[in-house]
Amino acid sequence: MSGFAVVKEVVKGSIAEEGGVRPGDALISINGEPIRDIFDYRFHTSAYELELLFRGADGDEWILDVGKSEDEDVGLVFENELIDGQRACVNRCVFCFIDQLPKGLRGPLYFKDDDLRLSFTNGNYVTLTNAGQDELARIVRYRMSPVNISVHTTDAALRARMLGLGLGLGRGSADILPKIRYLTDAGIAVNAQIVLCKGYNDGESLDRTLADLGGVNAFLTSVSVVPSGLTRYRETLPPLAPFGASDAAAALRQLAGWQARFSESRGSRFVYPADEFFVLAGRRAPGARYYEGFPQLENGVGMLALFLEEFRAGLRALKRRATRACPSGSPAPSPVHSPAPSPLRPPALVLPPPAFLFTGEAAAGMLESCADALRAAVPGLAVTVVPVRNAFFGGQITVTGLLTGRDILDRAKKIKFPKNARIFLSKTMFRYGSDVFLDDFTLEKLRNELKVDIIAVENNGRDFVRAVTQA
Repeated sequence: MSGFAVVKEVVKGSIAEEGGVRPGDALISINGEPIRDIFDYRFHTSAYELELLFRGADGDEWILDVGKSEDEDVGLVFENELIDGQRACVNRCVFCFIDQLPKGLRGPLYFKDDDLRLSFTNGNYVTLTNAGQDELARIVRYRMSPVNISVHTTDAALRARMLGLGLGLGRGSADILPKIRYLTDAGIAVNAQIVLCKGYNDGESLDRTLADLGGVNAFLTSVSVVPSGLTRYRETLPPLAPFGASDAAAALRQLAGWQARFSESRGSRFVYPADEFFVLAGRRAPGARYYEGFPQLENGVGMLALFLEEFRAGLRALKRRATRACPSGSPAPSPVHSPAPSPLRPPALVLPPPAFLFTGEAAAGMLESCADALRAAVPGLAVTVVPVRNAFFGGQITVTGLLTGRDILDRAKKIKFPKNARIFLSKTMFRYGSDVFLDDFTLEKLRNELKVDIIAVENNGRDFVRAVTQA
């Protein structure tokens, strides 16, 4: 049933299940309106009364009449999340990470999407290069908000050069301000991203871009600035210089000046540097209040601050549990392998096994401070932070989420683990919903190679405290 919204799964207990919809059925229309993609589906299923036309696997068509509340989900999961497939990116960005991947990885990793619909459904950032006026008008009609836009610069000629646009697309396709204003003037919330590249859109060019974006109305809610990520596979790409400590410090000073202006003119800092700038500059990342609700968390902006806030909450909860277990005046028993009594250990609870926290180099300092706090709270607790250099992509890539199974294995082989040791890994290293690393190494294979218990933990400070301190 190519071209239709083919049902992959029917949610148990949903309207669709009660109506007899089965996997393999195809949704043709809702209230007489054809369903071309996920935008059509989301918009039309918001009505209170629905007439859904299906075509069964046998070719017969039938109608399901539905009465529901506005926010009630029909319960359909489609074979393709966008229904009509992803739209490929037409850009050749000078900083594109996918163009910097080595050969031999699984096929889907090389697909470059620039699909406006994925901005709404998955939070992806899009350039809007292949979004025409009809597509923008449909966003406004369907009230699909927010939209995350890769701006990089508001200078149309420079943006065309950075995006690698050919002569056939021209300046008009790269001129992003009119598209942003069209959306925000219609009340669509927009988050903007600037991938900062040395010698391209930094310095005075960044000042002009921020001045232009600051002149857009309040529906442009935030701007993130992230450094370009450079791997060791750039041989055929335009040369780009990495950000050093002094470059990062200069960028932070420049952005701090704009934050002060925006705090007065817009009532918020409005522009936020990625965590990596603070790491590169050797500066401690700001606290959670700095990020004013974390508007661009998934873009690596404020992840360290949020983790620390969650960690401290988890540590306070640990101390409260210990206090309840060991009331004032009652000495706590000693752990089985430590002569010193612990005020934070409940009776009959032994110390957990030694923990080894494997992390990217960018987060190592933050995790070491967390390990110090845990050791102070639970005397005798053995916690070791293991920074891992990214040999797969090269030393310029320092984030935890881009470590590979081979990186972890090679680093772990240099450590002599105690018999009962546990390795902790962030789930950001794995493909979503799986235990497969970027290089197709699996968690099971890593366990078999190292003969060590390995635990994958959500990138959440509370979960981290619970996992490491659990015996």
